[in-house]
Amino acid sequence: MKKVQNSIFRLKKVAQLAKETNDFVHTTKLIPVIRLYNWNKSCFDFYIYLLKKSLNNFNNRKSLAHQQIVTDKEKKKLYLEVLSNVENLHQGEIKSSTKKILTELYECFQEISPGHKRLYVHTKRRKLEDPDLILMEYIVWCYLDNYHNGYWAHALTQFYCCDYKKLRFKMDARSEPRVMDIVHYFEKKYSIAN
Repeated sequence: MKKVQNSIFRLKKVAQLAKETNDFVHTTKLIPVIRLYNWNKSCFDFYIYLLKKSLNNFNNRKSLAHQQIVTDKEKKKLYLEVLSNVENLHQGEIKSSTKKILTELYECFQEISPGHKRLYVHTKRRKLEDPDLILMEYIVWCYLDNYHNGYWAHALTQFYCCDYKKLRFKMDARSEPRVMDIVHYFEKKYSIAN
């Protein structure tokens, strides 16, 4: 339990740092999410939590996206379709039609902005420069390929909390409430009083 409390404390410090800085905070500071992930259980509930929070932020005009790749109407439709289908899978309603729809959604995200861009010798990133859309794409990918580990929880946390301008993750003051959303999720999961 000490490890959990320490990791939550570190995330709270990240939120405070993001709020107080005039510059950006590096996303390696979000690594405590990996330690908070329960390796014995799926973290798909965490994925759904991030998706719902992201949709809520989008509906309240608090998206971190810098450019409009699709219309707001199209983005909301994508949110609702992804959320509906991953909730079905999460509740054990594994239907071939649901998997087929998720595959089609994944292909849709690939068509919106195809491919990756090499940043360094060993680093490439998705060209899709909208953190909302890329969060949805990666959640769909996690469900299709059954990825549920601390690495993917951390990766999705980056897309949820960070600006993704010029294919770089950057946390700033707008990231603070999002990091606190992560803190609240894990406080509730581990029954830790704030």
